[in-house]
Amino acid sequence: GAPGMDVLVMLGTSCAYAYSVLAVALSWDDPSTDVHDFFETSAVLITFVFLGKYLEEVAKGRTSSAISKLVELQPATALLV
Repeated sequence: GAPGMDVLVMLGTSCAYAYSVLAVALSWDDPSTDVHDFFETSAVLITFVFLGKYLEEVAKGRTSSAISKLVELQPATALLV
């Protein structure tokens, strides 16, 4: 199949992390260098994705439960008038 959202998140967070490691490593000798790192960006994005997937599964479970309860309300017989 085609790559999905998970691949895009993985690529984005991996690039942010790799850039941050490289930036910190290159500025190690010169502490006066202003380094922008994105370690927290990688962690926050992955956390949001996992939270979203968890909430989606909870919603699917509740929907299945609600549909099951609606099916139980169906009468066994019906009178056609």
